[in-house]
Amino acid sequence: MNLIYNTKDSARILSDRWGDGSHFDLTENEKQTVQYLSEFLVEEVCFVVQKDGKYGVLIELEYEHADSERSEIKESADRVFELLKPRMEKIKIIYPNLDIWAEVGPHVWFGRIAFRTFIPQDIITEFNLSEIFRLMFFEN
Repeated sequence: MNLIYNTKDSARILSDRWGDGSHFDLTENEKQTVQYLSEFLVEEVCFVVQKDGKYGVLIELEYEHADSERSEIKESADRVFELLKPRMEKIKIIYPNLDIWAEVGPHVWFGRIAFRTFIPQDIITEFNLSEIFRLMFFEN
C-alpha cells in the first residue's frame, strides 16, 4: 500500500455525509441510488459515491500532517501514512473485497490525508459499516 498523491478526487461524491444529494447534479437513477445507499451511512464520515463506474458508500477519515492547512502536526504526510498503514493492512485482511487506500491532494479538506474504504452497492448488505468504521478509526 502506498500513499496516493492525486490532483483530483478518486471518487465522485453524490451526497453529503447525511445522505442528502439535493445539492448535487444527479440523474433520476442516481437520486434513487443515493436514497437507497443513504440507509447504510454511519457516523458523519460516509458519503454515497461513484468509484470506477460503481456506486457505493465511501467511509473517509481525514488526518492532518505537517503540510496540511491549519495543522499543528509535525509529522510529514508520508510519516502519518506509515502510522495508518498497519490499520489499513488489517482491514484489508479482514475485508479483502473492499478498496482501501489513503490519498492526499487539493480535493481533500485542508490538504489532509484521506483514509478511505469503498463498499460497492452490489455487496454492501454483506458488511457492517459500523465495524469497518471502528477498525478505521481506532487502533486495534
